[in-house]
Amino acid sequence: MEQLITTEMTRRILLLNLLYGADDWLTTEKLAARLHCSTKTVFADCRYIEERWPDQLTIETSKKSGIKLTISTYHSIHDIYVDIIKRSDSFTLMEAIFFHPRDSSDEMANRIFLSSSSLYRLSRKLNKALKERHLSIESNPFTFSGTSERQIRYFFISYFIEVYGVHKWPFHLDKTKVLNLARKINKDFQLYLSDFRIIQMAFSIAVTLTRLDQGFTAEDEMRKEENLAENLLKCNMEDYQQDLTSLVSDLNVSTQPNWKNDFCYSVFWWIFGNDSSETEEKTQILADQLILAVNNELNTSIDDLSRKKINQIIRNLYCYHRIYPYKKHIIYSRFFYSGKSIKQNFILFSTRISKVLTEVEKSDGLPWNTFYLNEVLHDFMLYWEDLPTQLFNNRGKVSIAVLSDLGKEHAEVMGTILRMTFLNNVSVTTQNASLFDSPKKQSGSKRDLYVSNHHIEHVSQEKVVVVEDILSSKNIVELRKIIEQNQLFAFTNAKKKAATAKQS
Repeated sequence: MEQLITTEMTRRILLLNLLYGADDWLTTEKLAARLHCSTKTVFADCRYIEERWPDQLTIETSKKSGIKLTISTYHSIHDIYVDIIKRSDSFTLMEAIFFHPRDSSDEMANRIFLSSSSLYRLSRKLNKALKERHLSIESNPFTFSGTSERQIRYFFISYFIEVYGVHKWPFHLDKTKVLNLARKINKDFQLYLSDFRIIQMAFSIAVTLTRLDQGFTAEDEMRKEENLAENLLKCNMEDYQQDLTSLVSDLNVSTQPNWKNDFCYSVFWWIFGNDSSETEEKTQILADQLILAVNNELNTSIDDLSRKKINQIIRNLYCYHRIYPYKKHIIYSRFFYSGKSIKQNFILFSTRISKVLTEVEKSDGLPWNTFYLNEVLHDFMLYWEDLPTQLFNNRGKVSIAVLSDLGKEHAEVMGTILRMTFLNNVSVTTQNASLFDSPKKQSGSKRDLYVSNHHIEHVSQEKVVVVEDILSSKNIVELRKIIEQNQLFAFTNAKKKAATAKQS
């Protein structure tokens, strides 16, 4: 959907992604190569971004180091992406069509303050982008169409949750009432949805009722549903009669025949995306594989409730994908950045999860790793009781020798900082000899890493990390990566040795 934004803004979004995703400085040459533009354009885009969002971020530029992005402690990167979407004429038109369907070309042009020719060009551009989701815009009057009314609704659910998030509410429906209904459904069906996903369900309820109020139904699709009657019984609509009556009292929804069935068909996605025993079996096997990979290989354990939650979350992803098999985000996924942090801080864990998802993706064709890796990583951290603590505590220790040309007292200070920073991940020894002893005596026995504030000649350079006299934040970030890589390397070697020993 990035094509709905101008070429210049698309490039700036990518620049923002690259800078935000970096732990430190990035050279202008590297950025220019990734963005397929000149270094002059990179600097111009940086100026544009900083001038447009001065309260949200700061961009530092250096001829020597390159470019570095810092996000304000008072804002989220999410605010910037939302602002980009809201400033886009394409998304303004798309939202206007959702809330005001059947407007004529003149009415729509006046509504969004565009000329007729600009409106025509914009609608053509929208149709090119929407085609990948099998959606389109019909003009004069303006409406959304597609192969499935339910998929139109799901597209807008994703759109509204991305743009308005948990804090804003674009609908005329009472937000508190809708949220209460979503929470009730989550509890009744034991879906184990996070607060964010309960908000997503609230958007699902609001979008569905809005489309029904506008006269758009899923009747044609429902006629093709083989197990419609059976699945409608599972919705237990009588339990939600009072809540729904309160919501639709001032809408035209009740004039639609079978509107309650239509409501169920969209909102109760885990029922209508479920192919019964096959779904249960597939998702149970995948959840077990993921849990087993983490438990066996990372020495963790899981309680029964966490296991039940993980299994339900995997099932939820599967059911939702069965109904809407497209990327959920428009230009920004919050799971992308949480996934990125997890991959950085828990390399072993994220590697194992990715491996299992990739294998399952190859076997059954669903894009488990391609679409859902970041979401699964996020959910595991959320729903597996005490998992972050277990992962921290169960990591294999990397042995580090600390050397300093300022003497053994300074080496001990460096060692203390390393112990406090990396806790159970490292076993630290410091030089106990004076500066006047030979270098070989200072180094002691072999270690996985040698951290020093000066160049060391008598140790393999692959094992040496030269740092500042007092470790900088840059040093700590680099060391964290190297320590995790060492743990991953040691883990892989141990597995190979164990496998070889079994065979012999």
